[in-house]
Amino acid sequence: MLSRSVRRTRAVVVLALCLLTPRHAPEAARFFEAAVPELGADVTLPRWERARAALAHDGRRLDACLEDAAACGDPRRAAWRALVLDLRERPRPDRLAAVNRFVNAVSYASDRDRHGTRDFWAGPWNFLAVAGAGDCEDYAIAKYATLARLGVPVRDMRILVVEDRRRGLPHAVLAVRTADGVRLLDNQSEHLLDAAHDDRYLPYYAVNERRRWLYRLPEQPAPAR
Repeated sequence: MLSRSVRRTRAVVVLALCLLTPRHAPEAARFFEAAVPELGADVTLPRWERARAALAHDGRRLDACLEDAAACGDPRRAAWRALVLDLRERPRPDRLAAVNRFVNAVSYASDRDRHGTRDFWAGPWNFLAVAGAGDCEDYAIAKYATLARLGVPVRDMRILVVEDRRRGLPHAVLAVRTADGVRLLDNQSEHLLDAAHDDRYLPYYAVNERRRWLYRLPEQPAPAR
């Protein structure tokens, strides 16, 4: 069995090799372009893997809530149910905007305050309760789970871990591909952000339930414009 240090070195090498793929300017299409390399199976993302398991578990509870209001067990989840049922026949832009507003109304709380740890990716069930709270990736995960139940294909959604160039901090948003371009659902904005006209965020990596992509490592320079 490989030692922990060897495994870590191997993972870093794999990530570095991925970065040899040519890059383009960080415009909207770049979030979904085919040239973005996928992470190899030997590169682990423990927080996301835990969140993905929570998505599967919580997804069954959300589906039960949609089937029967009594299964929601919480006024905010009941409101979530009403929202989803109301939006099912609406155009995709309306669905995205309404989901962004609804989820953004959940209280913000740092992972340290909420879970007693520096970084914890939570599932949507408890986050969408009256007592729920979370930080940026929790908002993105809840929006992802909600839009999946509104018929948005997984292939059109990516949870992006990004560099917020204005604040100099890591951040997470949900990117959704639409017929009119890529829209970013951000807990810091009540409005959908058009990725083609917003260069605030530069991606590190992205995930959905099926795939994982690497854009650049944190220590790598930003892509050339």
